Amino acid sequence: MNIKAQIENGGNAVIMVTANDLQEFALSLIHEAKQQATKGEELETAAEFCKKNKISKATLWRWVQAGIMRQTVVGTKVFYRQCDLKIRG
Repeated sequence: MNIKAQIENGGNAVIMVTANDLQEFALSLIHEAKQQATKGEELETAAEFCKKNKISKATLWRWVQAGIMRQTVVGTKVFYRQCDLKIRG
Protein backbone atom coordinates (compact mmCIF):
# COMPACT_ATOMS: atom_id res chain seq x y z
CA MET A 1 0.00 0.00 0.00
CA ASN A 2 1.27 3.46 -0.85
CA ILE A 3 0.31 5.60 2.15
CA LYS A 4 1.72 8.78 0.60
CA ALA A 5 -0.53 8.35 -2.46
CA GLN A 6 -3.53 7.88 -0.19
CA ILE A 7 -2.70 11.09 1.67
CA GLU A 8 -2.11 13.05 -1.56
CA ASN A 9 -5.49 11.94 -2.96
CA GLY A 10 -7.06 13.87 -0.11
CA GLY A 11 -10.09 11.65 0.26
CA ASN A 12 -11.48 10.78 3.66
CA ALA A 13 -11.16 7.07 4.19
CA VAL A 14 -10.51 4.59 6.90
CA ILE A 15 -7.63 2.37 5.93
CA MET A 16 -5.89 -0.55 7.53
CA VAL A 17 -2.11 -0.59 7.31
CA THR A 18 0.45 -3.12 8.40
CA ALA A 19 3.59 -2.44 10.39
CA ASN A 20 5.57 -2.95 7.17
CA ASP A 21 3.45 -0.28 5.44
CA LEU A 22 4.19 2.19 8.24
CA GLN A 23 7.89 1.36 8.20
CA GLU A 24 8.06 1.83 4.42
CA PHE A 25 6.25 5.17 4.75
CA ALA A 26 8.60 6.36 7.51
CA LEU A 27 11.67 5.37 5.52
CA SER A 28 10.34 7.16 2.45
CA LEU A 29 9.81 10.34 4.51
CA ILE A 30 13.34 10.13 5.88
CA HIS A 31 14.75 9.60 2.39
CA GLU A 32 12.73 12.54 1.05
CA ALA A 33 13.88 14.80 3.90
CA LYS A 34 17.50 13.90 3.22
CA GLN A 35 17.11 14.69 -0.49
CA GLN A 36 15.51 18.07 0.18
CA ALA A 37 18.26 19.20 2.54
CA THR A 38 20.56 21.85 1.13
CA LYS A 39 24.35 21.73 1.33
CA GLY A 40 25.54 21.86 4.93
CA GLU A 41 22.13 20.71 6.10
CA GLU A 42 22.39 17.05 5.19
CA LEU A 43 21.03 14.80 7.89
CA GLU A 44 23.67 12.49 9.32
CA THR A 45 23.47 9.70 11.86
CA ALA A 46 25.52 10.01 15.03
CA ALA A 47 28.12 7.64 13.59
CA GLU A 48 28.40 9.64 10.34
CA PHE A 49 28.62 12.96 12.18
CA CYS A 50 31.24 11.67 14.64
CA LYS A 51 33.39 10.18 11.89
CA LYS A 52 33.28 13.37 9.81
CA ASN A 53 34.16 15.56 12.81
CA LYS A 54 36.62 13.07 14.36
CA ILE A 55 34.84 12.98 17.72
CA SER A 56 33.41 10.22 19.89
CA LYS A 57 29.70 9.62 20.42
CA ALA A 58 30.23 10.62 24.07
CA THR A 59 31.57 14.01 22.92
CA LEU A 60 28.57 14.46 20.61
CA TRP A 61 26.22 13.64 23.50
CA ARG A 62 28.00 16.19 25.74
CA TRP A 63 27.75 18.83 22.98
CA VAL A 64 24.00 18.21 22.72
CA GLN A 65 23.60 18.48 26.51
CA ALA A 66 25.67 21.70 26.57
CA GLY A 67 23.69 23.28 23.71
CA ILE A 68 26.69 23.29 21.35
CA MET A 69 24.97 20.87 18.99
CA ARG A 70 21.30 20.37 18.15
CA GLN A 71 19.56 17.11 17.27
CA THR A 72 17.03 16.75 14.49
CA VAL A 73 14.42 14.07 15.12
CA VAL A 74 12.60 12.48 12.17
CA GLY A 75 10.08 9.96 13.43
CA THR A 76 11.99 7.94 15.98
CA LYS A 77 15.39 8.52 14.37
CA VAL A 78 17.88 11.15 15.57
CA PHE A 79 20.04 12.99 13.05
CA TYR A 80 22.63 15.76 13.15
CA ARG A 81 23.51 18.51 10.67
CA GLN A 82 26.87 20.22 10.23
CA CYS A 83 25.12 23.61 10.13
CA ASP A 84 23.81 23.02 13.69
CA LEU A 85 27.34 22.89 15.12
CA LYS A 86 27.80 26.20 16.95
CA ILE A 87 31.58 26.04 17.18
CA ARG A 88 33.84 25.72 14.18
CA GLY A 89 37.50 24.78 14.18
